[in-house]
Amino acid sequence: MKLSNLTNTRFVAILYGKPKVGKTVLASQFPSPTFVNLDPQGIGSVVAVRSMYGADFDFDVFDIDETPTEDPQFVELCGKAFVNQRAWVKAKKIVEVLLRKLPQDATLVIDNLSRLGEYLIGYLEQQSGHKPLQIQDWNFFVMYLREFMDLVNQHSAKCNVIVIAHES
Repeated sequence: MKLSNLTNTRFVAILYGKPKVGKTVLASQFPSPTFVNLDPQGIGSVVAVRSMYGADFDFDVFDIDETPTEDPQFVELCGKAFVNQRAWVKAKKIVEVLLRKLPQDATLVIDNLSRLGEYLIGYLEQQSGHKPLQIQDWNFFVMYLREFMDLVNQHSAKCNVIVIAHES
């Protein structure tokens, strides 16, 4: 097969490694990145590199945490009903919307998988009333995380996806 015959060159990648080795900075260099930032210090390294080297690049960042989301762009894309939701629900919704809207030459960066897992645990603790989670609750954790990764891998999405994961 020839390269010219390929119709879908979309990729999904996981950047995995120790914190502070440059995964987020590397992801920011892919074409037209849009960040779903789940880590309060996640984008700080990109901002530092940008100012240190006088780099001229910019991209959209959606900061997701457990506080109400006031970002007007998030509200426009996801709706007011999601502003006060748990971080897990907001993250899943913004990823779903961005996968549908971002063009083929764009890159969706989800930073980071560890924090997403923490948000999912908090969501499940609230839903089940168990803190800490009990053994039967972990089936739901696996199921929801698998559904999230299936969402990221869906064939109808056009954009590239990078998921950042931290080694602990």
